[in-house]
Formats: sequence, C-alpha cells, structure tokens
Amino acid sequence: AVYSEAHQREYYWNRQTKETTWIPPTPTPPTVPPTAAAGEAGMEILSFPDWRTARRSISSLKRRYRTGDVLERADFALVRSLLEHHPDRDSKVGQGVTAIKLDRSLHEDASDCFWVIRVDGTAEDFSANKCFRQLQFLEREAMRGH
Repeated sequence: AVYSEAHQREYYWNRQTKETTWIPPTPTPPTVPPTAAAGEAGMEILSFPDWRTARRSISSLKRRYRTGDVLERADFALVRSLLEHHPDRDSKVGQGVTAIKLDRSLHEDASDCFWVIRVDGTAEDFSANKCFRQLQFLEREAMRGH
C-alpha cells in the first residue's frame, strides 16, 4: 500500500500491471507443501553460535530461491523461528503462518524480502534485519550476564 497525502488514505499499486486502485488486493495463497503448513521441525535460529552466523545462513538461503518462491520445509522452519524475534511478531503472525515466501518488498527499494502467508490467506512482508537486531541485542545482554 502507498499512502496518498492528497486523499489522506492508502492506495494499492500493482508492480506488474502498473495499475492503481483503492481496493486492497486479494492475496493468492501459494501452493504450500503440506509439510510447511504443518510447521515441521527444522533448524532453529538460536542454534547458530551467534547472530552473524545466522544472518549469513539466511542470506545464503535467500539466494537459493527466486522471487515468488515458497520456502521448502526446513527453510520454512528456520525463517519461521527467525520471525519469533521480530518486534511486531504478533501482528506479523496473526492467527498462524502456513507458509513463507521470498518476494518483493512493497517499499520503495522493492528488495527481496520474506512474506508470511497466514492461515486466513492474508500475506505481509517482514524485515529479517529487524529480527537480527533483536538477536544481536539478546547476544549482547547474554554476554553482560543479564
């Protein structure tokens, strides 16, 4: 969504068609592998020795996917555990997450980022960097003995 100062409300812009509308898009649920929807166990973000190693692993993971791809089971579990450290975790997760995909951000830079696909079919992007800042903070606190 893009905010219009002139109209004092958000409008929606489709990057592919270049069309704008006041009506929010209806998310198209991706084809989700059944194992991803079940949230099967995989590597946890806290199993890495430090936040920098975790960040390198997530960066490597992102390079294995094309824009629009839904994460495979083990990668879903890892990124889902990263999402637990997002400052807006509750609003990002909503009623639950069935899948995570790599797609373009709606922000001006249109960089690749992760998108949660919720159980109600809605989707929202989230910043992995915000999660890593929280992990960095936790690591510093642990080193201080707190």
